[in-house]
Amino acid sequence: MFESRHMRHLAAGIALTIALTACGSSTASVPQPVPTPAAPTVTPYQTMTPTPIPPTPAPTPTPTPGPTLSSVAAEKYFHPLAGYELVVPPPEVATQLQALVSAPEVTDIATGVALRLVTRNGDAANMAVLSLSLLPSYAALPGVLDEFAASYSQAAVERFTLAGHPALYYQTAPKSLVWAHRTYILVVYGTDRAAMTRLGEALIASNP
Repeated sequence: MFESRHMRHLAAGIALTIALTACGSSTASVPQPVPTPAAPTVTPYQTMTPTPIPPTPAPTPTPTPGPTLSSVAAEKYFHPLAGYELVVPPPEVATQLQALVSAPEVTDIATGVALRLVTRNGDAANMAVLSLSLLPSYAALPGVLDEFAASYSQAAVERFTLAGHPALYYQTAPKSLVWAHRTYILVVYGTDRAAMTRLGEALIASNP
């Protein structure tokens, strides 16, 4: 990358040098006499045609920003779990998350979103959990999990029951475990299905 960029700069420098050399390398010639300028002619009573003034364009309305999701409602699903720590991600991760979920398709049906990184007895567990709190009117709709799944991924999905709740499992990278509970959609991301399942069961048990 550096080498090709350096070559581009070198080629541009050579081209600029050639251009400057061409401009400054004109051969000296015999001085030519300067012609006497002709006297300008003035037409009496010359009329001036006014230049039309273009109409002022109408101001463009500034779009009103849509609603943003708060993390407060979604964080209510997170409770202390024995052996686990749910860690707040760095600010730049939270900023990226808010940008991803700021689409009207999300803000029209949800009230909040929150992400937590997971450690197990103090060590990184290679997992993260996302909580999406829905408006009660949407959470009560039949098949809300299927609706979520339809827009979540086009990958093959396995349906099963997690601690008495319908759940979806995606063999993606990272793997995804999704379930609906009360007014929440939960997603656990990870690499080990057994560990993800144990975390999902612990999260459900903490919200009796």
